[in-house]
Amino acid sequence: LDLLQRQLVEIPVENESINDIQTADICVTRQWMRAVLWKFSVNHGLLSSISPDQVTSLTYPLQIAKEFLSMISHIPNSAIEAHGQGIVSIYLLLVIDIYPNRN
Repeated sequence: LDLLQRQLVEIPVENESINDIQTADICVTRQWMRAVLWKFSVNHGLLSSISPDQVTSLTYPLQIAKEFLSMISHIPNSAIEAHGQGIVSIYLLLVIDIYPNRN
């Protein structure tokens, strides 16, 4: 899992051959995939409060969210708006799925 997470992080987001809307797509998809891998860790009892690997850390979703917000803050609003509320809705659903019992 750690290898997959590292490979996802290493995917270049900025490229001269893609536009801002595609960059937003890549950002959302990459963070979503990282969260899905973390959820897999949860479902298979691989989490630990003292884990040296980020993937199996209890606080990893917070890191994913912070990185997501940092990434989209550098993308023009027009590229984010092109996705409508879907780009935010998908991420909110993901957070709710990760933390279903939080109030």
